[in-house]
Amino acid sequence: MIDLYGFTFALPYNAKLFKPQSFSIALSDDSWLGYNSPVLAMTRDDQKGLLEMAFTRTNKLAVSGYGRIGKGKGVVIDAIEGLGVPDSNEEQETIIKFPGGTGTGVSSSGQTFGIRVAPFEFKFKKSNKPSTPNLGRPLEQKLPSVRLFPNPASNMVRLDLGKNDATIQRLQVFNALGQMVYNTLGDGNPYAEIGVSHWPEGMYVAKVFTNKGVYSEKFEVFK
Repeated sequence: MIDLYGFTFALPYNAKLFKPQSFSIALSDDSWLGYNSPVLAMTRDDQKGLLEMAFTRTNKLAVSGYGRIGKGKGVVIDAIEGLGVPDSNEEQETIIKFPGGTGTGVSSSGQTFGIRVAPFEFKFKKSNKPSTPNLGRPLEQKLPSVRLFPNPASNMVRLDLGKNDATIQRLQVFNALGQMVYNTLGDGNPYAEIGVSHWPEGMYVAKVFTNKGVYSEKFEVFK
C-alpha cells in the first residue's frame, strides 16, 4: 500500500458463533501502519453480523507498507460438535463464508481509492456421533473432573485429573475452527502440560481421553 492516510471497510461475520459484543479487530502497535498515534473507530452490529471500521492517522502524514496490520478476535459461545442432521450418522461439512468486499482508502492529498478485502471461509464438520464414546465402561459412570489452569494461558496449560485413579490415555486440542492442533498419547499419569507460547490467541477445546471416559474442557490463549 502506497501513500495511505486512512481507510474504511466493513466485515460481515456469523454472529451466532460469537458471544455478543466480543467480536472485534485491533491494530498491531508494531505494524508498518501502527506508528505515530493511529486512530481506529469501530461499530459492531451483532444482530446483522457486521463490523464496520474506520482508520486515520493523527499526525496527518501518510504511510506506505505491506503486511499484516492487526487481528480480529472473539469469544466462541461453545464448541461446534454433535450438531448433525437428525436421524443420520453421516458427517456433514459446513462452510461459513466471509464474502469480503471493497474498502475505501484515502491518500495524503485527499483522493479516495478502492481497497479489496479478500473473501475467505471457515470449514467444519458436524456429526450426530457421540462426542464422549464409551471406552468399555458403563455409560452412567461419572467421568473424572479435569482441572485446567491457568485459563487464560500465555505460555503453558496444565491439566490435572485429580486423585480418582484416572489416567490420561490420549490428549487432543482443537481450535475454534474445529481443526486439531495438538495430539499426543498419555504416559499413564493423571496430569499433562501443553506448551502454547507459539499458538495464536483464541479459544481452544482440550479433549482428554482417560481410562474412565472422555472429558472436554475449553480454554483461552491470550498474550
